[in-house]
Amino acid sequence: MPKVRIPTAVTPEFQKAQGLIPPAPPIDLVKIGQTLRQKRKAHGLTLEDAARRLNISKGTLIKIENGKDVYVSTLNWILERFNIRLTLKPDTEPEQEWF
Repeated sequence: MPKVRIPTAVTPEFQKAQGLIPPAPPIDLVKIGQTLRQKRKAHGLTLEDAARRLNISKGTLIKIENGKDVYVSTLNWILERFNIRLTLKPDTEPEQEWF
């Protein structure tokens, strides 16, 4: 019986070979959190002050600043208050049919 190599991780190369849709690159939540923390501190705000002004829990703000997963709508709303914008840019690779 021939040996079949099963990848331990689904790599982009494996996906391409199988004709699968490659995943979108992940949003760097850690970098977003670091940027938010820098802006908050530049405004002289403590976690408590910022959370109160944003009308969110201190725990939610801590999660965001530590790069943890939160609702996109919550993240976007908070970033807007600190004049931080998330932008999408097109992928440099040609589009593939995905349906």
